[in-house]
Amino acid sequence: MKRIGLTGWAALAEIVGTIAVIISLLFVAVSLRQNTAAIHASNEDFLRDLNDRYWSDRINNPDVYENWEKMLGGEPISTAAEGQIYDFVLRAMNGWEGVYVKYRSGQLSAEQFDNWHEANTDWLRRRVPRPLWEQMNGPQWRLDFEDLIDEIYESM
Repeated sequence: MKRIGLTGWAALAEIVGTIAVIISLLFVAVSLRQNTAAIHASNEDFLRDLNDRYWSDRINNPDVYENWEKMLGGEPISTAAEGQIYDFVLRAMNGWEGVYVKYRSGQLSAEQFDNWHEANTDWLRRRVPRPLWEQMNGPQWRLDFEDLIDEIYESM
Protein backbone atom coordinates (compact mmCIF):
# COMPACT_ATOMS: atom_id res chain seq x y z
CA MET A 1 0.00 0.00 0.00
CA LYS A 2 1.40 3.32 -1.07
CA ARG A 3 1.34 6.31 1.24
CA ILE A 4 -0.09 9.64 0.10
CA GLY A 5 2.58 12.25 -0.21
CA LEU A 6 2.35 15.96 0.48
CA THR A 7 1.18 16.74 -3.05
CA GLY A 8 -1.54 14.10 -2.72
CA TRP A 9 -2.76 15.66 0.53
CA ALA A 10 -2.68 19.09 -1.10
CA ALA A 11 -4.77 17.85 -4.03
CA LEU A 12 -7.26 16.21 -1.64
CA ALA A 13 -7.49 19.42 0.41
CA GLU A 14 -8.13 21.39 -2.78
CA ILE A 15 -10.96 19.05 -3.75
CA VAL A 16 -12.50 19.23 -0.27
CA GLY A 17 -12.14 23.03 -0.30
CA THR A 18 -13.81 23.26 -3.72
CA ILE A 19 -16.72 21.12 -2.52
CA ALA A 20 -17.08 23.30 0.60
CA VAL A 21 -17.16 26.46 -1.55
CA ILE A 22 -19.84 24.95 -3.83
CA ILE A 23 -21.96 23.93 -0.83
CA SER A 24 -21.58 27.44 0.63
CA LEU A 25 -22.63 29.05 -2.64
CA LEU A 26 -25.68 26.79 -2.85
CA PHE A 27 -26.60 27.75 0.72
CA VAL A 28 -26.28 31.45 -0.14
CA ALA A 29 -28.43 31.02 -3.25
CA VAL A 30 -31.18 29.24 -1.30
CA SER A 31 -31.02 31.87 1.44
CA LEU A 32 -31.30 34.71 -1.08
CA ARG A 33 -34.31 33.08 -2.73
CA GLN A 34 -36.02 32.63 0.65
CA ASN A 35 -35.19 36.21 1.66
CA THR A 36 -36.56 37.58 -1.62
CA ALA A 37 -39.80 35.64 -1.16
CA ALA A 38 -40.12 36.94 2.40
CA ILE A 39 -39.57 40.54 1.26
CA HIS A 40 -42.23 40.22 -1.45
CA ALA A 41 -44.68 38.76 1.06
CA SER A 42 -43.90 41.56 3.51
CA ASN A 43 -44.46 44.14 0.78
CA GLU A 44 -47.82 42.57 -0.09
CA ASP A 45 -48.78 42.92 3.58
CA PHE A 46 -47.59 46.54 3.56
CA LEU A 47 -49.69 47.35 0.48
CA ARG A 48 -52.72 45.54 1.87
CA ASP A 49 -52.41 47.41 5.18
CA LEU A 50 -52.29 50.75 3.35
CA ASN A 51 -55.35 49.83 1.34
CA ASP A 52 -57.18 48.66 4.47
CA ARG A 53 -56.31 51.91 6.24
CA TYR A 54 -57.75 53.94 3.36
CA TRP A 55 -61.02 51.99 3.32
CA SER A 56 -61.22 51.95 7.10
CA ASP A 57 -60.84 55.74 7.18
CA ARG A 58 -63.52 56.02 4.54
CA ILE A 59 -65.96 53.68 6.29
CA ASN A 60 -65.36 55.12 9.76
CA ASN A 61 -65.74 58.71 8.56
CA PRO A 62 -68.77 58.80 6.26
CA ASP A 63 -69.22 62.55 6.85
CA VAL A 64 -65.79 63.24 5.42
CA TYR A 65 -66.58 61.26 2.30
CA GLU A 66 -69.99 62.93 1.97
CA ASN A 67 -68.38 66.37 2.26
CA TRP A 68 -65.74 65.32 -0.23
CA GLU A 69 -68.49 64.45 -2.72
CA LYS A 70 -70.03 67.88 -2.11
CA MET A 71 -66.68 69.59 -2.63
CA LEU A 72 -66.09 67.70 -5.89
CA GLY A 73 -69.58 68.69 -7.01
CA GLY A 74 -68.82 72.37 -6.38
CA GLU A 75 -71.05 72.67 -3.31
CA PRO A 76 -69.80 74.77 -0.43
CA ILE A 77 -68.52 72.94 2.65
CA SER A 78 -67.37 74.14 6.04
CA THR A 79 -63.76 74.94 6.87
CA ALA A 80 -63.78 72.03 9.32
CA ALA A 81 -64.92 69.68 6.55
CA GLU A 82 -62.18 71.00 4.28
CA GLY A 83 -59.66 70.25 7.02
CA GLN A 84 -60.96 66.70 7.41
CA ILE A 85 -60.71 66.11 3.67
CA TYR A 86 -57.20 67.58 3.66
CA ASP A 87 -56.13 65.21 6.47
CA PHE A 88 -57.72 62.23 4.74
CA VAL A 89 -55.98 62.95 1.44
CA LEU A 90 -52.72 63.76 3.21
CA ARG A 91 -52.70 60.31 4.88
CA ALA A 92 -53.43 58.65 1.54
CA MET A 93 -50.65 60.62 -0.17
CA ASN A 94 -48.21 59.75 2.64
CA GLY A 95 -48.98 56.08 2.00
CA TRP A 96 -48.43 56.53 -1.73
CA GLU A 97 -45.12 58.22 -1.09
CA GLY A 98 -44.13 55.32 1.18
CA VAL A 99 -44.87 52.89 -1.64
CA TYR A 100 -42.88 55.07 -4.05
CA VAL A 101 -39.88 55.22 -1.70
CA LYS A 102 -39.91 51.43 -1.27
CA TYR A 103 -40.03 51.02 -5.05
CA ARG A 104 -37.21 53.52 -5.71
CA SER A 105 -34.99 51.83 -3.11
CA GLY A 106 -35.53 48.41 -4.71
CA GLN A 107 -37.62 47.03 -1.85
CA LEU A 108 -40.76 46.79 -3.97
CA SER A 109 -41.03 45.03 -7.31
CA ALA A 110 -42.04 46.92 -10.44
CA GLU A 111 -45.22 44.84 -10.64
CA GLN A 112 -46.20 45.69 -7.06
CA PHE A 113 -45.50 49.37 -7.62
CA ASP A 114 -47.23 49.52 -11.01
CA ASN A 115 -50.43 47.99 -9.62
CA TRP A 116 -50.50 50.43 -6.70
CA HIS A 117 -49.50 53.39 -8.84
CA GLU A 118 -52.17 52.68 -11.47
CA ALA A 119 -54.96 52.45 -8.89
CA ASN A 120 -53.81 55.57 -7.08
CA THR A 121 -53.31 57.53 -10.28
CA ASP A 122 -56.93 56.84 -11.13
CA TRP A 123 -57.96 57.87 -7.59
CA LEU A 124 -55.91 61.07 -7.82
CA ARG A 125 -57.40 62.04 -11.17
CA ARG A 126 -60.99 61.43 -10.05
CA ARG A 127 -60.91 62.45 -6.40
CA VAL A 128 -58.14 64.97 -5.67
CA PRO A 129 -58.44 68.33 -7.39
CA ARG A 130 -55.08 69.81 -8.28
CA PRO A 131 -55.57 72.85 -5.99
CA LEU A 132 -55.87 70.45 -3.04
CA TRP A 133 -52.57 68.80 -4.01
CA GLU A 134 -50.94 72.19 -4.47
CA GLN A 135 -52.14 73.20 -1.02
CA MET A 136 -50.41 70.11 0.46
CA ASN A 137 -47.35 70.32 -1.72
CA GLY A 138 -44.36 71.30 0.34
CA PRO A 139 -41.16 70.24 2.04
CA GLN A 140 -42.66 67.07 3.54
CA TRP A 141 -42.55 65.31 0.16
CA ARG A 142 -39.56 63.93 -1.66
CA LEU A 143 -38.90 66.04 -4.74
CA ASP A 144 -39.08 63.03 -7.07
CA PHE A 145 -42.47 62.10 -5.56
CA GLU A 146 -43.72 65.66 -6.10
CA ASP A 147 -42.55 65.41 -9.72
CA LEU A 148 -44.38 62.11 -10.13
CA ILE A 149 -47.67 63.60 -8.89
CA ASP A 150 -47.21 66.77 -10.94
CA GLU A 151 -46.65 64.65 -14.06
CA ILE A 152 -49.95 62.88 -13.41
CA TYR A 153 -51.80 66.18 -13.20
CA GLU A 154 -50.05 67.51 -16.30
CA SER A 155 -51.10 64.43 -18.28
CA MET A 156 -54.79 65.03 -17.50
